[in-house]
Amino acid sequence: VTRATTWNEHEGDVAWLTDGIVPPTVGARAFQWDTKGVLVFAWQVMQPVARIRIRVGDVANDYQVALMLAAICRPKAPRGIRKASRRRVSTT
Repeated sequence: VTRATTWNEHEGDVAWLTDGIVPPTVGARAFQWDTKGVLVFAWQVMQPVARIRIRVGDVANDYQVALMLAAICRPKAPRGIRKASRRRVSTT
């Protein structure tokens, strides 16, 4: 995880997303958004992603997962250049 949106209300520390400690392990902590959030993953070369695990808490009413490949948006890029390949994986 190279970045997580923190401008939306959230609880926890972003570092918990990469500490490798996951439930039900003792000491596992959760970073959670109270509304919505975005995680950004970045690698130097393209990597296959076998699975993505999302832990849905007590209020498991709605979530969406979308993957973007090469979604690079530069603030000063001329209009029409900002394109990304997006594939919806799951909507519940």
